[in-house]
Amino acid sequence: MPVRCFLALEVPEPVREDIGRRLESLRGDFPPARWVPPSNYHLTLLFLGELGASQVERLGAKLAPVFGAASTMRVS
Repeated sequence: MPVRCFLALEVPEPVREDIGRRLESLRGDFPPARWVPPSNYHLTLLFLGELGASQVERLGAKLAPVFGAASTMRVS
């Protein structure tokens, strides 16, 4: 089953909360928009598209030495 993949930086919680508060006033102006909770905010560096499980595993193995302890893989 393909997984939609991207490389991203997590945004610190206080910044996510501040952005969420600032966006709150826009929700009424764009009712069809799908708003995500601040806990899902991130900064996308590179969108990779749909990858298969084996590709995701290989990518994780290649990225782990580069990012070390700072790297996490989440599937959501």
